[in-house]
Amino acid sequence: MPLDDASFPADEAAALLLAARRENRLLPTLPGPLRPRSAAQAYAVQDAVLRGLGPVGGWKAGPPKPDGQIFASAVPQALVLRDPGALPALAAAPEAEVELGLVLGRDLGPEAARDPAALRAAIAAVHVAVELLASRFADRRALDSLLPLADAQSNAAILLGPALGSAGLLDVARIEAALRIDGRPAGQDRGAPAGATILESLAWLAGHAAARGVPLRAGQVIVTGARVGPVPLPPGVSVEATLRPGGHPGGTLSFRLPAAGQARAG
Repeated sequence: MPLDDASFPADEAAALLLAARRENRLLPTLPGPLRPRSAAQAYAVQDAVLRGLGPVGGWKAGPPKPDGQIFASAVPQALVLRDPGALPALAAAPEAEVELGLVLGRDLGPEAARDPAALRAAIAAVHVAVELLASRFADRRALDSLLPLADAQSNAAILLGPALGSAGLLDVARIEAALRIDGRPAGQDRGAPAGATILESLAWLAGHAAARGVPLRAGQVIVTGARVGPVPLPPGVSVEATLRPGGHPGGTLSFRLPAAGQARAG
């Protein structure tokens, strides 16, 4: 199936999502004619939103679903934050997911699916990362799954923390994950996804991104699926996300969420 359907008004749907971002307000849904009816149409909305937000700085690509499907969202450079103090303004209280963040050291094309060595070699470093989720819809869980997909799977930002090591960390049998909010444990360590699953998603993503006309580039950050979360973050809290691979030193990403009414644009 092609990734774009010329008969679907993706630009109109994207305009509503962009306005919701710009005005910090929430939508109940999209008007009937603007609701995607396929993943291809949802990705067309993603692409139209991205044209309004700037170049790609990263991606989120979760592990395969039980039916084998993988879904992805491009994240604009402005929302890939190496400075955790530069959080975006949000219309709703965000949720946090603790994830591994892969930083690419070289461009990665669709041929990566046929060359596991090239896939690993493209990963310059593995980092602690937090994905912030904040839907542009008032209740994303009440909607058809294609609407959240069109809304970049509710991505609000990727925060990149300290490097843990090289791609070899994906071979570690166990990576402990923890989230603390105001010093108290929050969420549950899922113990997944495994390194082999992450590489499978990355190989798929290389082909998917190229087909959308925005191939994976050196310097981009890819988050690979929640290890803790999503966990709601009340305004003003301090957050610590820690990953500790077995046999390796761990790393912690710390940040403070702005108080209500004090969120700053990234």
